[in-house]
Amino acid sequence: TVHSWLAGKKILRLNQQHSRILYNIISLICFFPILIILWIWRIPIIPNNLILLKAIGILLVFVGLTISWKSFQSFDGSAFLGLSPETTENNKLNINGLYKYTRHPMYFGSIITFIGAFLWRPDILMLIFTSLSILYIYIGSWSEEKKLIIRFGIDYKRYQNETPQI
Repeated sequence: TVHSWLAGKKILRLNQQHSRILYNIISLICFFPILIILWIWRIPIIPNNLILLKAIGILLVFVGLTISWKSFQSFDGSAFLGLSPETTENNKLNINGLYKYTRHPMYFGSIITFIGAFLWRPDILMLIFTSLSILYIYIGSWSEEKKLIIRFGIDYKRYQNETPQI
């Protein structure tokens, strides 16, 4: 996908900051129309009147977003979004906080959010979207792991052996 292509290498001779901004803009442009379609066009696969299922779904969305937000707070937000260059402080391997439990807490939170969204609105399109999103997250984390091994070397290999991926 365009998203992985931009995230993977320097594209169009852009520096990391500019390619990250472009990556985020394209992600937003591609993601929001999908959400709108999912919200409007519904083909239920589970009865939609199960209050307990909806409540569990809403709870999981809240928990997943909270985990993702807590994970995001460990980054320099403007560097993460590509609005400012990364500093040398960003070159340290973070194994504290949520990173003690999973190497990719933001991805973990996203997966919980997607599953919760499906339980909240259990229809065929949401099932397809959730399944493809989770698959995409696993593929993305695998790709990211390769870059992290290059960046942090033996320290990251040790971290991989001690901490679950997602």
